[in-house]
Amino acid sequence: MTHMVPDPHVQRRVYLTLSIGLDGRVALQASYTQPTVGVCAVLLNGRGMLATDPLSIPLISLLPAPLVNDLGTVTIAEKALVQIAAGPRTIALPLAGVVKGDALLLFPTDPLPAGFMIQTAAVAPAAGTLRATLIAPLLAIGASYSITCRVIRLG
Repeated sequence: MTHMVPDPHVQRRVYLTLSIGLDGRVALQASYTQPTVGVCAVLLNGRGMLATDPLSIPLISLLPAPLVNDLGTVTIAEKALVQIAAGPRTIALPLAGVVKGDALLLFPTDPLPAGFMIQTAAVAPAAGTLRATLIAPLLAIGASYSITCRVIRLG
């Protein structure tokens, strides 16, 4: 069996695409295979061969750091020693790794109890602290709630 070497003088279609990874890195890819629908590509007719198919050439990183960081979870909880009126309340919670001014998002990990709403945007008023705002129903004496939220830092 003989090994056939492609003729470098034969015209071949080469598809060029720019891909952007989740880490923000941009790569130029060249392939003989037509890209899938929805991928932006440039079609070139050229002579010669690709060193590999597909050929990927890293170009730059658009993002110096991840856009978001998962900081884990916090639990927003209260137990009413006296009756607490229904309405908005702001609760300060300890959270390692946050610095003053961090832009934070809160996402409940489970469905919220009836009558509760958590403001997704949160703020870090000081290092190691986040301030969460929620709307809660009336809490009678001795009543309590506990809501676990995932914390995401932007930027």
